[in-house]
Amino acid sequence: LIINMSSTSGIRPSPGWDVYGASKFAIEGLSEAVAAVASHWNIDIVVLEPGTCATNFMHQSTEAGKRSTEYTRAYDTFMPNALHWMEKRLKEGQPPEEVAEVIAFIISQEKRQVRYQTSLKGTETIKKRFIDPTGTSSVNEQMELTKELWHGSLDIDKGSSFK
Repeated sequence: LIINMSSTSGIRPSPGWDVYGASKFAIEGLSEAVAAVASHWNIDIVVLEPGTCATNFMHQSTEAGKRSTEYTRAYDTFMPNALHWMEKRLKEGQPPEEVAEVIAFIISQEKRQVRYQTSLKGTETIKKRFIDPTGTSSVNEQMELTKELWHGSLDIDKGSSFK
């Protein structure tokens, strides 16, 4: 059994976390491509897709918004708003212990799925994304959030339509 840690960002990325989303898309594609081949040796490849988790992710993994150069000035409004938005989402996120419970469940199964989401909200995010094969609705939704983050009109405390 190989469990690859992806994210709902591997199906529907968030504006401002482009590289993170791209790395999760890569995990999704690699896992699905290898799953059939690995099954020949009775190896299950599983993709775990947590949504936002209540962790110190932002504090521990990024310096975004703390460095400023003449080339980053265009992001002076966007980055603080994006960071604030993500920090608020992380505080409201799923406890990491629930993700661990899903991992334990996967390990205990004899027959496994390729993908597992760790919350109902994550499952709804994935369903919503897969229902539109064009990807247009996802990009349009991201564009709305990006406008709010870029222009500073997002009321961080009230949230956003991008859920």
